[in-house]
Amino acid sequence: MTQALHFAALSFVDFSRTISTLEARLGLEVLERDDEVAWAYVTATLPDGTQINLTKTDKTTEIVTWLPGAPGNVNWQIIFSGDELSGSGVSAALLVMEDALGVRPEQYHPG
Repeated sequence: MTQALHFAALSFVDFSRTISTLEARLGLEVLERDDEVAWAYVTATLPDGTQINLTKTDKTTEIVTWLPGAPGNVNWQIIFSGDELSGSGVSAALLVMEDALGVRPEQYHPG
């Protein structure tokens, strides 16, 4: 059964540089990337098979409109999905994300 963990953060670091950091430090394999005017996202896979979706928006009010329960005043959304999310892959990715973003992503529960 696929599980999902949702995180959000407020950080104004460069999206492309953050993705490059994750690729270098985690062995992230980017599957899909889209850079739009007001937001950018990446769908990628961690070495343990966990999928990660990263989105950065220009507005800090955007993500809260996408998912009920998402926090306001954030511009990064991080969603991990996979069959088993209690492993060290998610923990390691969150530590690298914290370092890259300069803030700790906070978990939230949509719905």
